[in-house]
Amino acid sequence: MGFARFVAIMGFANSGGALGAGHITKITKECTLLFGAANVDLWEYVPSANAYREHLYQMNNGVMVWPSINGPIPAAWPTLPAGKVGFYTIYPNPTQLLAGELDTQLKAFINSAPAQGGVLTAYAEADANPGSGGQFAPLGLTQDVLYKVHAHLLDLCKGTKVKYGAVFCGVAQESVAFAIPGLDFYALDWYDTWQPAVFKALNEWALNVSALQPYPVLAIAETNSNVEARRPFWFTAVYGWLKSYQMAHPDEVLGYWSYWHGGGPLSGPWLPNDTATIAALTSIGTDAQQA
Repeated sequence: MGFARFVAIMGFANSGGALGAGHITKITKECTLLFGAANVDLWEYVPSANAYREHLYQMNNGVMVWPSINGPIPAAWPTLPAGKVGFYTIYPNPTQLLAGELDTQLKAFINSAPAQGGVLTAYAEADANPGSGGQFAPLGLTQDVLYKVHAHLLDLCKGTKVKYGAVFCGVAQESVAFAIPGLDFYALDWYDTWQPAVFKALNEWALNVSALQPYPVLAIAETNSNVEARRPFWFTAVYGWLKSYQMAHPDEVLGYWSYWHGGGPLSGPWLPNDTATIAALTSIGTDAQQA
């Protein structure tokens, strides 16, 4: 099935503009849709890939500290191959952040983004365990504090080449409520192992984000299946949904990133000999260039 046919299936094209028709400035010269992966240089296998994602965790003697609200702020935007766009998640201390004590570091980091721009978020998946106030609440990062953090970082990114947004791991209103209106984008981490009714869940998410922020720019920030044989289907299905949203709402999609982690239960390691998955990602990358 071609990506265009998802439009009719998902119903976005006949939404009557219910989700809006906003616009986002192109982040690359070639297209509006970024396409890449976390923890693998996808362009080494899929030449059309133009983006990379990384979480900048607090580390202690080489061991990740989790959860943490004391992650590093790089002195400068990380260097990638020419033309590639970095998407980074930071975990700064919120008390220091809101007191302005990190502004000098953050401005140096943000303002050093390359000409093609960059993408930034803080505390990805803060909405995990929403009934308990989110996964960072025990560390003092309540929803109210998170709102202020989002507003502060958005303000620091205004007028720069960096777009700032929120990343969720749930689709319900209680998850979307961990963000504020007015962000540059709203993104979702979504995995096959959660056994979702994928299109129904993604439609629910889009509608809930649209209730928070009319005409939202959406992205898939992480996705994968932990079953190798399902990956071609899964990647194509999730991208097809995102493509259908983009076709119905031009310029309202930021990008699509797969996620790879050898020790994690949600995905697994990148397999350079998995030709079926590489072929599926290559097809997605070709389509993304035409966005």
